Amino acid sequence: MFLQEHRRKEFVEAFHTEKFLNLAIATEVKLSTDIYALMKKFGATDECYAVSSQQELDARLLPLNEALEKCVGFTIETFLYSPKTGVGYYEGGGYTNRYVMANPSFKRDWLKPAP
Repeated sequence: MFLQEHRRKEFVEAFHTEKFLNLAIATEVKLSTDIYALMKKFGATDECYAVSSQQELDARLLPLNEALEKCVGFTIETFLYSPKTGVGYYEGGGYTNRYVMANPSFKRDWLKPAP
C-alpha cells in the first residue's frame, strides 16, 4: 500500500489544504497548464496511484491521463503519485490549489516528515 493506514488517515484529513506538501519541490500550475505533459517532463510514468476524496479514484492504481481527466478542475481533493519516479500532482479544494511535485533526488520529499 502507498501509505501505512495510520499515515493515510492523517494525510486524507489534511487534504483540504496544501499544508502537508513540501512546497520547496512544488510547481504551482494553472488550470490551463498541460499537467500531463508537465508531469511527464518531470519523469512521471503512465501509471499513478490516487489518494482522493472521490471514491472512484481513491486507493487505485490508474493510467495517469485517465486520473487527471477525472480530477483536474473539479476542486475535489486528490493526490496522484507516480511511485516509480516520485512525481506527484495535488488538486486541492480551491481553484488555485494545484501543484506538481518533482524532486530530482527522489526521496519522496513531497510529503513533510511526520512530527
